[in-house]
Amino acid sequence: ECIIEGCTWVGKHLSLHINLAHGIQASEVKRAAGFSLSSGIVAKPLAESLRQRELVGVAKNPNTIGLELARLAIKNKPKKYRSKETNEHLLKTRSLMIEGPVRTCLHCGIDFRQSTRFGKTLYCTKECRAAKYAAIDQKKPKKKRERQLNGTFKWV
Repeated sequence: ECIIEGCTWVGKHLSLHINLAHGIQASEVKRAAGFSLSSGIVAKPLAESLRQRELVGVAKNPNTIGLELARLAIKNKPKKYRSKETNEHLLKTRSLMIEGPVRTCLHCGIDFRQSTRFGKTLYCTKECRAAKYAAIDQKKPKKKRERQLNGTFKWV
């Protein structure tokens, strides 16, 4: 069935119907419904028939027009949109993650547990990081400037 309120259409090609009959692009429907932009909008019978097909020779020729259109669609897709489905998956993944590894702070030398297992945290706190950068900045020789006869400055 069509997901647009008041529409009585029933068929297999839902995204095609929504686009042709209602003038709504698939990406707009996905955003409104909270689906991931990479998910397909298909009716259940069509999805089942697609699952039963063999996956042989799907992308034999990389120079096809369809592949170029798909690459263009990926390139032009909004960057900051994150669907409700994606947020749900991310929250689930974070909740199932193990704790991060134990690291040694580069400034004070104490051992601390990194908040996640991804990346590499170098300092135990933001204050420790700021103190380390301040210490590095103090070691650098400061440049001085002198006024020239013509009124300009020269760095020495």
